[in-house]
Amino acid sequence: LCDIVCPDYCFVWETYTKDNGKVAARLVGIDYRYCKGCLKCIEACPTDALVEMRETEGYAEAHSVALFPNPEQGK
Repeated sequence: LCDIVCPDYCFVWETYTKDNGKVAARLVGIDYRYCKGCLKCIEACPTDALVEMRETEGYAEAHSVALFPNPEQGK
């Protein structure tokens, strides 16, 4: 529900296979490079898993989720 209301599509999910063979999705994180801070996800979250906190400088860069691998990395 939280990710459905996000206008910037900041939630990053991955699929995996459970022990019983079924495919499921799990939240990898929030890509803070795209988050505008509208707080709609916090308002919609039914479990209070998301909280409003002031961002410290450099937090977005340190906690961003790579959507596409960087081909230059590892050279």
